Amino acid sequence: MTDKTEQLTPRPTPREGEDFYWEGRYMVFTEAWHLKRGYCCGSACRHCPYGHENVPQKATSAK
Repeated sequence: MTDKTEQLTPRPTPREGEDFYWEGRYMVFTEAWHLKRGYCCGSACRHCPYGHENVPQKATSAK
C-alpha cells in the first residue's frame, strides 16, 4: 500500500486531453495522470500503469 503522506501530497490540476478525457459522463484518467500521481489508487482504473497493485482481490477477479 501507499504511504498516507504520499497520498495527501498536493497534485497539479489535471488538464483535459493530457491527463483525462470524458467518456459520456465519466472522467477517465490517462496513464500520464496516473504516473504524475505516483501510485495505484486501488480503483481498478482503465489506464493504471501500476498493474492494479492496490485493487482489492474481489474487484480484480470480477473483471
